[in-house]
Amino acid sequence: MFDESTIDNLFDDGIITPQNIDVMFSILDAVGVSALWVDENLEAFKYNKANKFISNAIKKTPSKINSYTELLNVVYTLNKTKSSDEDSVWANKNWVEKLRRLQKHPMKSQEDHVTLSNKGERFISRRVFLNDGSMLAISFDYTQSNIREDLARVAFNMSKSGVSCYSLETKKTIVESPYLESILTPEELSNVEKNSLIAIVHPDEVKSSIDIFKWSLRSNISLTKNIRMKTEKHGVLWFKFTGQMIKDENNIPFQHTLSFEDITEELKIQEDLRSLIDESNAKHEKQTDFMAKLSHELKTPMNAIVGIADALLYNENVTDSVRGKLELIQSASETLVDMLDQTLDHAKLNTEHTMLNLEYIDARKSISNICRLWENQALKKGTIIRFKAAENLPHKIQLDEKRIGQCLNNLLSNAAKFTEYGYIDIVIKAHKTPNKPDKLAIIVRDNGIGMTEEQQEKIFDAYQQADETISSRFGGTGLGMTITKDFIKLMDGKITVKSELGKGTIFLILLPLKSKDDDVAVTQITSEKTLQVTSPAVPTPQPEEAAPTGENKSLVEFNSQQTHPNDSWQATEALQSIFASTETDANALKKLNILVVDDNETNHIVLTSILENIVGKMYSAYNGQEALDVLSVEHIDIVLMDIHMPVMDGIEATISIRQNPHLYPEVRIIALTADPQYQQKRLCVNIGMDEAIAKPVKLVDLIETMKKTLAAPINKLSKAAS
Repeated sequence: MFDESTIDNLFDDGIITPQNIDVMFSILDAVGVSALWVDENLEAFKYNKANKFISNAIKKTPSKINSYTELLNVVYTLNKTKSSDEDSVWANKNWVEKLRRLQKHPMKSQEDHVTLSNKGERFISRRVFLNDGSMLAISFDYTQSNIREDLARVAFNMSKSGVSCYSLETKKTIVESPYLESILTPEELSNVEKNSLIAIVHPDEVKSSIDIFKWSLRSNISLTKNIRMKTEKHGVLWFKFTGQMIKDENNIPFQHTLSFEDITEELKIQEDLRSLIDESNAKHEKQTDFMAKLSHELKTPMNAIVGIADALLYNENVTDSVRGKLELIQSASETLVDMLDQTLDHAKLNTEHTMLNLEYIDARKSISNICRLWENQALKKGTIIRFKAAENLPHKIQLDEKRIGQCLNNLLSNAAKFTEYGYIDIVIKAHKTPNKPDKLAIIVRDNGIGMTEEQQEKIFDAYQQADETISSRFGGTGLGMTITKDFIKLMDGKITVKSELGKGTIFLILLPLKSKDDDVAVTQITSEKTLQVTSPAVPTPQPEEAAPTGENKSLVEFNSQQTHPNDSWQATEALQSIFASTETDANALKKLNILVVDDNETNHIVLTSILENIVGKMYSAYNGQEALDVLSVEHIDIVLMDIHMPVMDGIEATISIRQNPHLYPEVRIIALTADPQYQQKRLCVNIGMDEAIAKPVKLVDLIETMKKTLAAPINKLSKAAS
């Protein structure tokens, strides 16, 4: 950059000589600096191309300019100027006489700062007489640089900042800050001048401030620190200090510079924002707690509705007409419970209260079971559910079984709603790409009504459905897909959707693949038949497509058409299937003594209605202490334990039972709770319960859980309980 220091070097170092004027003109032209040369008689002159000022003056003059004197008169006439220097070249008519006096002192430069009054332009002109008596003048526009300096000065004066410089040589400090001058009293300013900024540092901060300043000097390391300052007029203020050591050309420190800025308002804004965030979080927590309590309270009467309807469904004396109405009651109740759970899950996700329970599970079995739950509903609409698990899938995969189940249930619920006389494919497979971690791929594909691009864009938004008619026609809260996306994200995964209106939809879930099977080789997916995410268009299946063919030997398949050849499956058949594994299962249940522990009378009635014709004898207790009293005098095989009860809750009662195995031997405990906390089941198992079932309770689920509990060893008191 060509500036004043560059001009100084040209003149003071003797670089310019009469012999190299032409060369210098070329150099100055190249960098855009104007130059003028005048001979020793101050008559003949020449200028370089960059000197637009003189060239424009000559162009505006009709007559020829023959001498430097004539040039001065023309320029003076065309540019009425004002100058900060009374010796200005344009302001003094006797300029030639002055130049002749200066001509007697060759190689001594002189400087002018000139402002053109009609343009507001500013420039610096430096002139020198060479050894042969000729004169060279160099000038450059410093308008922009001057404006930048003025702006910087104004900004500094208007800011709440300043600079402090400590000299390592003189041991003195200089503080420059218009802001401090505006907020400090004269006495405070005087103390700052004498003792530096430490004079206004808060007493509680003095020692630490001195220590960190000394450390910065010793270590030669830059520092940044917020320090409290105490002022008479404005009280306590927070200043942010940034320190830096300045070194000379030999890399030796000679000065320590501190810049400081008042950040009191900034910190107050941050504190206000934190308060607003805390207040918002507190409101969200209250809303979540309210939803949890509401869910718990609503599930108690819902348990009665679902339970009684469930008990009547399995009564052989119920007619088909009544059975259909009971199924409608049960279906409507389950829908309401599902809506409550979705709303609560969404509230928890917004307040970051949701936790994962990652365990190694059999993904084939788990996802297959989920598919089976939807087969009957799908078959009622003429739709086939087909599940395919690739053989390259590890046997045990680390997943949150409940959360992945919720996600798949939401996807299958939508697929079953929007697909008629078609099919739904669920494919799981290990997926590996070069230089990337292995992934678990889960695909849910249907050939239902599909979606437009606009509908796909908002499918994962809260309280949104594909269009306004969906809610009235199919029901739902519009939270299912939002919760699914949030759960997948919580599991460090990703879900994407591809769909085409009238042809179908594909959802692809990719999750981290962590398995216990070190000997299983995870291969890259290449078959479009098992992972088709490029086109949602799926042909309507023909009956012969239902059975597995030779080309799918690498897949473990489940097909709803094969499982149930018609959709007239009755509830009584479901109960019969529970006892299908052995002929003695029903007799074994008939011998069981069951203790129901619950503080709600309705729940006792429901469980009695469900189990009275299946188990042996039933006992009742209304809190944990009553349960212990019953156990001390009666032989009980299974305790159905509520969690929240007066006197002694279900957790305390369970711990007491497990701590005294000699008093309560061979007792299985199953938690029956309407508490929506996700960690509830895990907590129940950790404190010694064998299993947990969420209310509303259905007979099929209860019998299956009882069978599972009796087949497993009794849970012992865990470390968590002790």
